[in-house]
Amino acid sequence: MAEQDNKGTELRLPFSGFYETVHEHQFDLAAEAAGVDSDAVDWPAVRLGYAQAYMREVSRLIGVGMTFSRVSSPDFYNFGTDDILVRVAPDRVRALHAGVMSDPAQAAAFRDRVRAELSPRAGFAPYFSADLEDWGPVGTWEPAQISLLLDHAFARSGAEETGIAESLFDRTLELVAGARRADASADRSEEPSP
Repeated sequence: MAEQDNKGTELRLPFSGFYETVHEHQFDLAAEAAGVDSDAVDWPAVRLGYAQAYMREVSRLIGVGMTFSRVSSPDFYNFGTDDILVRVAPDRVRALHAGVMSDPAQAAAFRDRVRAELSPRAGFAPYFSADLEDWGPVGTWEPAQISLLLDHAFARSGAEETGIAESLFDRTLELVAGARRADASADRSEEPSP
């Protein structure tokens, strides 16, 4: 298994990123509702607070305790998108896996998901086997494999990112209204007077 600290392995949450997604749209709506000039908002602080709130909601929906680790953003959005990274303790990963595998329908659905995600195809040669039985005990899985288990739990919960984003609107509004750039007032004071 990948290196862990005392809080578990760092994993990627199911999240489509900020750039041109429902999440960024919620930011725009919140700025408009708060009457805030977008140029005066500390957007990195908003994204951080939003990612933490998003993690708490996903944790609640899938019933797996986790701790926030960080937000990872690409240098160029044409090559990737934002990730929310969390830590999940090994005992919680084992419990989630046991819960999925103890239900024959969920176990079959997870096997199907692994097969669909990891089957070789044009331009894709997977590192991991598409056969879940080849993965071995859950305690030996790599973060990408455990993230696939989290993705499955998220899908099985019936949650959708749009619904989560909408449920976080009040928190988003608070974040946008409270995250003023330190240099925003200086920017306004430099404007020429009429």
